[in-house]
Amino acid sequence: MVSKTFGLAALEALTALSLTAAPALAADLVTVTTKTLNDTTLKLPDDLPASRTLLLLAFHHADLAQLAQWEAGMALTPAQDNWLEIPVVGITNPILRHIILSGMKGKTHSVAERNHRAPLFGDSFALARGFGVSGSQVTVLVVDRQGHIQARVEGGFDSAKARILRDALVAR
Repeated sequence: MVSKTFGLAALEALTALSLTAAPALAADLVTVTTKTLNDTTLKLPDDLPASRTLLLLAFHHADLAQLAQWEAGMALTPAQDNWLEIPVVGITNPILRHIILSGMKGKTHSVAERNHRAPLFGDSFALARGFGVSGSQVTVLVVDRQGHIQARVEGGFDSAKARILRDALVAR
C-alpha cells in the first residue's frame, strides 16, 4: 500500500503511480503539510482548524474568482474557525514560490484572513488525486480530522451545493 504522507519524494512517486494507474477518487484525504500565509505549519488532516472543516480548493489561477464567490455565498468570515482556502499551485521552483507567496500575502492584509489561506505547491494533478478530486475546477470539501471526506461539491457556488456542505459541517 502506498503511504498516505506527502513529502517531495512521495509526491513524485505518487505522480508516477497516478499516471500509470488512475485510481478511483479517494474517500479519505491524504496527509499533506502546508503553511498558512502567516507561516503556521499545518499537517492535514490532523491540524484542521475544526472537527469538520470546509476546504476550498482551487487548481487554476482563474478559479480565484469562484473561491471568492464560495466565501461570500457561505458567509465565511475570518472569525470562523471551520474553513481553509487551499490554492494548489503547480510550481516547485523556490524563487517562483517566494514571488507567488509575497503576492498572496500582499493581497491578504488581515492576520486573521492569512490564517485561512494555505497555498500548496507541487504537482497539481498528484495533489488533486490526493484530495480525491479531479482538479479540473474549484472543489469544496467537508473533511474531519481523521481525513474522512464528509461532503464534496465541484464548480461554482450555488445554494443547493451550499446546503450539502452546511449539512455536512453540522452533522455528528
